[in-house]
Amino acid sequence: MNTVLKVDNITKSFGGLMAVKNFSLELPEREIHGIIGPNGAGKTTVFNLITGVYHPDNGHILLGEKEVSSLPADVISRSGIARTFQNIRLFSQMTVLDNIKVALGHRTNYRLWDVMLGLNRFRRQEKVIFI
Repeated sequence: MNTVLKVDNITKSFGGLMAVKNFSLELPEREIHGIIGPNGAGKTTVFNLITGVYHPDNGHILLGEKEVSSLPADVISRSGIARTFQNIRLFSQMTVLDNIKVALGHRTNYRLWDVMLGLNRFRRQEKVIFI
């Protein structure tokens, strides 16, 4: 089975605080894993490192065969890995589907004018992504 995500001995310190030390993980495709531990164990820091919110002081993170350890979060997200937050801020006046559409907006490549004028580029992409 192919490895989808490989985290190899990542370490992250904040000043004198060692938040994550030599953490490793290998995730094969089509499997689900969890990370558990007490408050302050570094779970959130690991997710922030994997998704590019922070960059590791040491170690490597590979998404498939691609090294992503030093890439910005938006590039990592477009590569296929992202995180959600516990404090979800939905647009309360919108439906669940409309909230999901907002989250998928970064996957489109139409321009503001395409939307404002209802041009074909906008309508085609909306159909493909949201139907």
